[in-house]
Amino acid sequence: MEIINNTPWASRSLRKLLVATVNRFDKLEGKSKEWRKTAEITFLNTRGNHYTGTCSQKGSKIVVRIPRIDAKPDVIAALLEHQYSHNRGYTHKQMPRNFMKGIEAFAWARETKYKLELAPVKEAATGGKRGRKAASPAHKAEVQTRRITRKIDRLLAQIMALTAARNKLAKKTVSLESKETGKRKPGRPAKTPAVAKPKKEKVPGRKPGRPKTVKAEPEKKEEK
Repeated sequence: MEIINNTPWASRSLRKLLVATVNRFDKLEGKSKEWRKTAEITFLNTRGNHYTGTCSQKGSKIVVRIPRIDAKPDVIAALLEHQYSHNRGYTHKQMPRNFMKGIEAFAWARETKYKLELAPVKEAATGGKRGRKAASPAHKAEVQTRRITRKIDRLLAQIMALTAARNKLAKKTVSLESKETGKRKPGRPAKTPAVAKPKKEKVPGRKPGRPKTVKAEPEKKEEK
């Protein structure tokens, strides 16, 4: 079985209490080797002095929430047995919904060997910020390189997006201009409108052309 402990209590104390509770139940109902192989029990903190738990019916997962201060081993044992009973297939029709009923049957958990101990506080490492170990120069350079690479990738993506938008806008502009100038093809110069020639004013009389020939009068002969 796997124990996940997220409380200030020592995992060793919680495991000892859990194993004793499961063995007590198995003496009456029989062992479940499959449950012991796949069981996952999670211990969490709760607000105030409350004891709650959840589990999967006929499953192998249990989650219990216990107080940070003054946690009572007998109440934790009763809660664990209640959730373990659900894992073994029991429902609230077969057992009371309130696990605190019959708490006297768990007086054995008040013995000294089941007393909960606090987990030792680990000392913070020195050398870096907030007690963390100082990073090596090679690691810092690698992290900085990754950051710069990500920035370059973002900038390249922005450039590609802007280029695509510019090309799209240019195509749209050309199509609009072609519609305005009679759907001309892109690249050819626009046709300039023809200028009308000024009309000649009509002069009364004959039309201009060849000059009028004047007939010469015959010469008169002198009489002798």
